[in-house]
Amino acid sequence: MKQTVYSCFVACVALVFAISGCNKNTKPQPSLLVANDKPNNPANPHDSFGYWHNVILDSIEHQRELERGFSFTGSCNVIRRFYQRKEWPGLGASHFDPIPEIVISAATDITGFINRSYWGDSVKQRLQQLFAILQHSPTDSLGYPGLKTSLLSFEKQVQESKLSEADKGVILKCSSLARFSAYRWIHRPALMKEYDQQALLKNAERIGIEAPSIVLRQKGLFKKVAQWIAITMTDIGGAIADLSVATGAEASDFMSELMNLN
Repeated sequence: MKQTVYSCFVACVALVFAISGCNKNTKPQPSLLVANDKPNNPANPHDSFGYWHNVILDSIEHQRELERGFSFTGSCNVIRRFYQRKEWPGLGASHFDPIPEIVISAATDITGFINRSYWGDSVKQRLQQLFAILQHSPTDSLGYPGLKTSLLSFEKQVQESKLSEADKGVILKCSSLARFSAYRWIHRPALMKEYDQQALLKNAERIGIEAPSIVLRQKGLFKKVAQWIAITMTDIGGAIADLSVATGAEASDFMSELMNLN
């Protein structure tokens, strides 16, 4: 009887060590790397801002494929209908009127655009940091995980800072938009080439949009970056204007159309 009990005890101990050994020998899953292949960040309480932005752009793109001669007004109407379906606050009749000026201002002088916004100095400083991350990001889609890692670190610093909750909200919404917008545009091969500011201004002039006087007086205000980065930064510029998903999405679509990218 004692021999039987002892044998059972030895067997149990062996089983425990076997399980322990299996756990030690199991290679950890690269969860961080896999997660960083996608744009979401559950730790950001305002992550839906970027998510809905991309959903709206998908809706605009789908409608553009169905409708011949799809225009600026058409894309604005898609956003209005989307807001109605979601039962979000209505968009005024003139909500999208400033979009052309916002796009040109943000696409040619993002630093000045931020400085001229009505946000406080602390927010402006953090937004400049956010744009610096984008400006120095890798060009192609293989570099997206690295870009997202930098943005996650940036968001963590913001959340742990002494900024007010309101200021944190502004920055975290813009960073969410940066992740989702960058993810959308970085996977488009046509947008890997260098952004051409002069071509953008010529296209704007062709459809009757005048560049701000500050842009005409100065050159080279926008650093040389890939086109997808220029669109992403302009996209965020649109959201900064009124912290609206609608404005950010329409600025993004208008910018891509203005550059003849779609």
